[in-house]
Amino acid sequence: MENLKQGQHERLQNLEKFEEDVTTMEKALSISSDVFLEGSSFMRWWEEWKEFKKNQSPGWSSPLYNVMESESRFSSTVVGQAKISTSGVENTNIPSTGVVNENILSTQEIDCAQLRKRETELIRVQGGMFELEWYKMICDEKDDGYYDTFKNRNDESDISSSNAILRREELNKFWDEIIGMCESRELPHDFQSRNKWINAGTVYRKLVEPLDIAHYYRTCKGSGNYLLDGRYNRHKVLQKWLEGRKSNRSSRDQKARTELPFLTRDSCFWARVEEALKDLKKGTWDQKFEGYVTEMINDRKISLDVFLERSSFMLWWQGYKQNQSAEWKLNSPLYKLMESEFWKHSKAFLQLSEK
Repeated sequence: MENLKQGQHERLQNLEKFEEDVTTMEKALSISSDVFLEGSSFMRWWEEWKEFKKNQSPGWSSPLYNVMESESRFSSTVVGQAKISTSGVENTNIPSTGVVNENILSTQEIDCAQLRKRETELIRVQGGMFELEWYKMICDEKDDGYYDTFKNRNDESDISSSNAILRREELNKFWDEIIGMCESRELPHDFQSRNKWINAGTVYRKLVEPLDIAHYYRTCKGSGNYLLDGRYNRHKVLQKWLEGRKSNRSSRDQKARTELPFLTRDSCFWARVEEALKDLKKGTWDQKFEGYVTEMINDRKISLDVFLERSSFMLWWQGYKQNQSAEWKLNSPLYKLMESEFWKHSKAFLQLSEK
């Protein structure tokens, strides 16, 4: 958890918002008790989060903390029901989170029951999301970064990457099921336009798709193109959800960024890098990719790990610039940006260099 003290303010806000959401759902008894069982992804997250908050402020408390820690409230809370169920005491009052009699309930009631169940599952897998974020923070302390560490991992000795593999598989399974239910109309008709699910799907896509891309290029050995024939349907669908929301917002709603984000905004970025590396090996130079990267940098849509010394992007950049003319160096906006090493002036880099 020490990484969070030095890390991104944006991530801390998301963690606090997540705690608030769990508190709200727990009060409404809309979370199944197994979320709180020992060893679950949520409980792993809670122990880490509690330790961080206590280290930050020894007197810290919160509504969720009171529920999680107070034995006297166990009998009337979902947390308590989880504790009771593991102690061998039968509890017949545990609320249902989606087991419904379709012959009795209306379509609207079934939709609500399914939604509550999926929201409970979202809370459960969110712990895995936070584990991947911490894995990324660890990788960002190396010269390889998140993408390349996962792609070039040693399966026999890299325990942290092995855990990342499991979290990736759990999250992919969850979102495949969500999208399948949405497409088969088992969820409310406006499900894909709800901000909560758009936001959750977008963060998942930005965090996990780079790992899917790394797995693809690790296994295809240069014979495939992820953008053309490797991208999973779940990522395409979740991207459409986000694009649908953006189309309903004016450009004035989009705030300009001044700092590098924690996650690269284009979840397919590393696939574009891999294809640019292929072109480089063939002796061809894709100026469209150069323009794309320049725009991404100017808009601050690329995360710091892209510019780490041994990243695939920096490998491309070193090879690309060596094959350009002196005139190109005078006129290329990307050359000027990269030679200035602008990322070393970002808060993220300064925080990383302090470690």
